[in-house]
Amino acid sequence: NYDHYIAVDWSMTTMAIARLTGVNDRLSLVEVPSSVNELKTYIKNLKGKKILTIEESNGSQWLYVELNKSVDKLLVCDPHRNRLLSDGPKTDKIDAKNLVHLLKSGLMKEVFHSTDEFIYLRKLVSHYQDLIRAGVMNKNQRSALFRSYGLCHKKDNFSGDHKIEEFVLIQLDQQIKVYEETKEKYEVKFKEFAKKSKMAKLLKSIPGVGDIHAVELLAYIVDIKRFPTLGHLYSYSGLIRHDKISGGRSYGSRKPRYSRELHRVIKMITFSAIAKSGDNKLSNYNQYLLQKGMPAHNARHACSRKVAAYVYGILKSERKLDPAKY
Repeated sequence: NYDHYIAVDWSMTTMAIARLTGVNDRLSLVEVPSSVNELKTYIKNLKGKKILTIEESNGSQWLYVELNKSVDKLLVCDPHRNRLLSDGPKTDKIDAKNLVHLLKSGLMKEVFHSTDEFIYLRKLVSHYQDLIRAGVMNKNQRSALFRSYGLCHKKDNFSGDHKIEEFVLIQLDQQIKVYEETKEKYEVKFKEFAKKSKMAKLLKSIPGVGDIHAVELLAYIVDIKRFPTLGHLYSYSGLIRHDKISGGRSYGSRKPRYSRELHRVIKMITFSAIAKSGDNKLSNYNQYLLQKGMPAHNARHACSRKVAAYVYGILKSERKLDPAKY
């Protein structure tokens, strides 16, 4: 239990602060210009144990770092869950009031935040993935331009009839050149980090995991302790489905809300391990499942779950994968 339950609805211009005490439900509610220093002063003047909540947003990591030492607990909550519980008119004051009532009632779903160095890797990984998507798009557009003339972009010389198309091709070639150069710079950063990080070196003992995938895994997971069991990591990775049962009847299953980026990384590791030449346990396990008659996509999914299990075990034990045991 806490002496003060505080909720802040933050925007660039104003912040609405709602507060309840542990003794009663009398609400204190103010709206003032946004200022982290003023908010810290307000919190400091409150005596006793304090819990503060803010909603997940673009600025929530910054606010978490700024405020987490000012309170006994800072909870960054899931706005998607909160919207499902709200109704009626919407203002910053009403949002803050709803937040503080949900906080005191224990109805919030927490979004993980940390001051750990791995969480800042997300910016590097996120911008790298944006770069990859933009580069692939430019390459696809270049190929489409060649195909529109029945040409192969790898073999034939472009001989379009219009100067406009030649101009477009030149721009695409320039963008692709910049993309390739920038991609190399990002990959150097990944290799530098992987070389220094003990956990990245351990993760590279998994078949299919190189420098980039190891850094991506660390960036998306950050702290393995936030997953009490392997099942929680399966759920966060989108590798498990939740049953829908009511009145003793089953209504199928559905995927939980999960990290699509972590799901993508684990699937790419799986494909890489299965396609690798030579002997590795993941590839052998995939072949074993196929020989038993399991459909290829189900076999790959089973291998992905094994990858997640390896990641969980390595990060929990801080030991590299022992090929003789898995």
